[in-house]
Amino acid sequence: MKPNSCLWLLVILTLPFHIHACDVCGGGSGASGIGLFWAQPRNSIQVTSMLQRFQIDHGADIHTRDQFLSLSFQFRHRLTNRWYGQLSLPYQWNFRDGRLGNQSLSGIGDTRLTAHWIGWQQETSKHSGYIEIGGGVILPTGSYDSEIHDHDLPENFNPGKGSWGWLIQPQANIKSGRLNYIAQVEWKAFGPTSKGYRFGQELSTSVIIALNGLEWHSVQWIPWIGNSYQWVEADHYQNGLDVSGTGGHAWMGSIGMQCIYSNLAIGFNTQLPISQSFSAGEVNALTRVSANLGWFF
Repeated sequence: MKPNSCLWLLVILTLPFHIHACDVCGGGSGASGIGLFWAQPRNSIQVTSMLQRFQIDHGADIHTRDQFLSLSFQFRHRLTNRWYGQLSLPYQWNFRDGRLGNQSLSGIGDTRLTAHWIGWQQETSKHSGYIEIGGGVILPTGSYDSEIHDHDLPENFNPGKGSWGWLIQPQANIKSGRLNYIAQVEWKAFGPTSKGYRFGQELSTSVIIALNGLEWHSVQWIPWIGNSYQWVEADHYQNGLDVSGTGGHAWMGSIGMQCIYSNLAIGFNTQLPISQSFSAGEVNALTRVSANLGWFF
């Protein structure tokens, strides 16, 4: 056998290990993914679409590209002056272009139900703001196949996690003059699936600076820039051992625009990787984009 043939045979034999090494991909990007829509505790119905893309490098110019497209419907309602609740219902389309050609999987994702308490709020002629903390549960309503590896796909390709989860979401929003300063954090953890597999905890943080006061033809234009950090713990097998090739972290720079006309709002957001280390360096996060449509009432 020729040396080149031996090399390709070695690459092919090791592909099944690498093909499962993107369990971190497609994880929720938390507050940074929806920009200013998170920072408006008003009664609203919102639709958020997000595209996350990843590339897995196997060496020898062999790549696998994953795309995770989600469409999420959110309903937010103020219960009292300091309390509001939110319900989020997602749908997920996942695509992979790799060794086996084009593969796809779609289905309903996990429902999120949260309650938020505004602990401090103030409004004057020059300054205003609030600080809140929220938390809730992630219901295992999403499609989940515990035998997904039989199709040469990683656990994360399931639209759902296959287990209950919980989350905490603190946030601060301060307005001074024409600028808004927003800091957001989201932490998520998950229980074991029916087969004992446990997805790693997820932490995302973001800081946003938005410019107010721009208006044209009765439309408010609010540009903003931000920086976010995402950390994902390694997944765990039933015996508690880490799943090889999972977990990682990344810094992302973001830029966006929100347009408001009367009670309608539309927003766009782009996140660019600044530095990252996913799945032991095998996975690279690419540019993420999202679009938001909301009606406030």
